[in-house]
Amino acid sequence: MPIDIRWADEAQSAIIIQPSGKWSWEDFYNATKDAFSLLDNADGSHTIHTILEWSKTATWPMNTMVHGKNLLNRQHSRQGAFVFTGMNAVLNGLFQVFMRLNGKALQDTTVLTAKTVDEALAKLAELPHPNA
Repeated sequence: MPIDIRWADEAQSAIIIQPSGKWSWEDFYNATKDAFSLLDNADGSHTIHTILEWSKTATWPMNTMVHGKNLLNRQHSRQGAFVFTGMNAVLNGLFQVFMRLNGKALQDTTVLTAKTVDEALAKLAELPHPNA
């Protein structure tokens, strides 16, 4: 599968979704099902964040704006913040356009960016813990 999904830490506070090479939106929707399964089976009842790690892919497939909005609107009940990491200049540009177009619709969703997974985890550690 061109999309890897794994826990970011032993505490199961975040998952990493990492596409690599060429992938499709169908691949991503299937990966989302796998991510939901991780969240369903995680220990405890805490909020779980998602790190979308893009360093192993050069771009997104066509119709990013539509699929991105669909995916962010289909959130798991345990979903916390989203952090986009490892974006090159092309992906960062697409992300900025996406946020300008969809920012109001996502006002109840925390969406952050970071250069690395370690930076993403540090930013997530600074967020309030609603389930604490």
